[in-house]
Amino acid sequence: MTEETKEQSENTGTPNLQQNNQAPETKTEKANPPTDTNPLLVLESPYGFYDDDDQLHQWSAGQIVDDPEEIALLLERQAPVSERKDG
Repeated sequence: MTEETKEQSENTGTPNLQQNNQAPETKTEKANPPTDTNPLLVLESPYGFYDDDDQLHQWSAGQIVDDPEEIALLLERQAPVSERKDG
């Protein structure tokens, strides 16, 4: 943190936010960082279905999925997803 941003933070009483405009990491992302074997997927549009046991599975547009089982399920069902590049 530069002296100027430190001073601004102290003067305003608000925490200093990084200037790189990146979203903060979630606990899940810290615990399971994305790798080639553990990618992060982003839903491009809402998606859902009922499985054989009448259980509803649904995701919101923009939702980030990092659970390997959910990723496999979404890819198998050709859900509208894209891989998160900045993970």
